[in-house]
Amino acid sequence: MKEKSLFKILLFLLLTTFSFNMNGQIISQFIETSSGTSPKGIEIWNNTVGTLDFSVNNLVIEKGTNGGTPSTDYTLSSGTLTAGAVIVIGTSDLQVTTESNGATFYLKEFSFNGDDALVVKYGATTTDVFGNPGLDPGASWSGGGVSTANNNISLKDGITTGDADGWTDPSIRFETTAGGTDDTGFGIAPVAASSTVTWDGSDSSDWATGANWDSNAVPIATDNVIIPDVATAPIIGATTGAVTNDLTITEPDGINITAGGSLIVDGTSTGNVTYNRTIGATNWYLISSPVIGQDIDVFAAAEG
Repeated sequence: MKEKSLFKILLFLLLTTFSFNMNGQIISQFIETSSGTSPKGIEIWNNTVGTLDFSVNNLVIEKGTNGGTPSTDYTLSSGTLTAGAVIVIGTSDLQVTTESNGATFYLKEFSFNGDDALVVKYGATTTDVFGNPGLDPGASWSGGGVSTANNNISLKDGITTGDADGWTDPSIRFETTAGGTDDTGFGIAPVAASSTVTWDGSDSSDWATGANWDSNAVPIATDNVIIPDVATAPIIGATTGAVTNDLTITEPDGINITAGGSLIVDGTSTGNVTYNRTIGATNWYLISSPVIGQDIDVFAAAEG
């Protein structure tokens, strides 16, 4: 029987509120002065599709001095960080540049040097490690022409996830920022390259579990997401404690549900969803609206 794709529906999902713990924040820029005590600071990038709420899960920065065991050096217990945005934490001379670039600044007179490791936590979860805790590298971690001492370094293009294991070669993740040790670039969110991520449901139905995706990482807001016809459909909005974060997909192609695939949204999801269904060319089929609250005439009018 000949088949054809009859319906390709562009949907804007807006359902009920959900609670969703989306752990993710990484160091996207680091500055360590070449003289004196400033400027020193870090830029934190929300690399997830949800808003981070620091009143629910505190942002904690731990410092390991000269190979020592990391301990809490800074805690942020209020405010939020929206998907794809950055904040800057550091000495006062970073404030003007940060705020002129539209980002939020938090004052912290950091005393780290280029040989001190940093650990970033969202609540109790480690989301990124800068350097290698427990190892004293001497004056700095260095490699590939990049050094963590007396330098301003930024996350390389294409790096969109944290490294919770740490590293000894900064050039794997960072490159030297033009401007040496001044405040160049602080408060400017990285541009995440769009990539295609496909659901496989190999671990569970939880959207927020990396093992359920072919990339082994939960999609970020700029990804093209494909939901194929597999045994386990993804569920957005599994309740975890009292954490409330809404899922947002900003990539225009958004989520593409192939024929036979399905997606369950138990909460608020914002973004474009292309909903495909393949039907026979000669038989009659009963088709209903794919989302609660949408009238069938609106659904039919969107047929393409």
